[in-house]
Amino acid sequence: MSLKVLMCLPSLNYNGVASYVLNYVFNISSEEIEFDFLVEEEVNDKLLNKLHKKGCKVFVISKFINIVKFKNDVKAFFNNHKYDIVHCNTVNSSMFICYYAKINSIRVRIIHSHASKISDDNTKAFIGKLMSHFAIKYATSLFACSYLAGEKIFNNKKFKVINNAIDISKYKASKKTLEFKEKYNLNDLTIIGHIGRFSIQKNHRFLINVFKEYLRINAKSKLILIGDGEEKNDIIDFVKLNDLDDYVLMFSNMDVTRILPSFNVFLLPSLYEGLPVVGIEAQAANVPLLCSDTITRELKLSKNVYFLNLNDDVSIWANAINYIIKNKVDSKLSNEYDIKIQARKLVSIYYDLVNES
Repeated sequence: MSLKVLMCLPSLNYNGVASYVLNYVFNISSEEIEFDFLVEEEVNDKLLNKLHKKGCKVFVISKFINIVKFKNDVKAFFNNHKYDIVHCNTVNSSMFICYYAKINSIRVRIIHSHASKISDDNTKAFIGKLMSHFAIKYATSLFACSYLAGEKIFNNKKFKVINNAIDISKYKASKKTLEFKEKYNLNDLTIIGHIGRFSIQKNHRFLINVFKEYLRINAKSKLILIGDGEEKNDIIDFVKLNDLDDYVLMFSNMDVTRILPSFNVFLLPSLYEGLPVVGIEAQAANVPLLCSDTITRELKLSKNVYFLNLNDDVSIWANAINYIIKNKVDSKLSNEYDIKIQARKLVSIYYDLVNES
């Protein structure tokens, strides 16, 4: 008999946290685990159809920003739905989710940390820290995407690291990659790329300043930015302000498996991270990574990963890009990040937790 698992997360699009969840869900048989989703935003139709075909139900409740309505929605939901496991992929809202799951006799309640910081906003971070303190009390198990993400969020509590695994075979250069480069006239150009939500955390302004400096070294270059988010319009204005319109391409949600192998270097100057899925994807595509040293060294899964301090001048970053491109080596990811192997491990963990509860 299969286990029933409720995956809880703020949104269900192809962003970092959702990518992690979906990678596992689509690689685990419904005969072993029946997944449903509790989310705060509507899901795009294409993804919703895929989930329905797998037999998953998706329940949309009020956004956490409206705490009273969110709490009431969560309470009503658990009064009418039963699961073996609740797996919360956001720390803040997990306080209410784990509390009402406990009241309704759900014995396994997981909180999963995907970042080393709760929020960019100091007030939200303070409130989130306070709420996470209570959330952890109602949880029975703690997961993290890296040791850094676990230590920063869970303090001295015991937690288990669940790797941000991917389908490694998908990230090889293909005919679609060549077609993408041809379509956007990228042949014979050096491509600096970044994939991530347009938010303060991802540090796009610094990234663009680095690229502007790199253009002094290599004028035959393009910067590709993929993502959406609250900062996107501001970043578009910032690109125009720096007269970089002809050098920067921006896309919303696209098939990264097609585009990623076209990058010569992936820039990741984040202010903080857990263990970013895109960093693993880049290494699967054999694309060198230049990261800020705020990111855990656990991301270095191959020889093509480099770290610099965000206080270093942009000229140092630009010269590092030049060095990395000239000294790239071929490398492969280990099986520790192969979703087919890691999905089997997660199934075992789920069954162990239920049997032990």
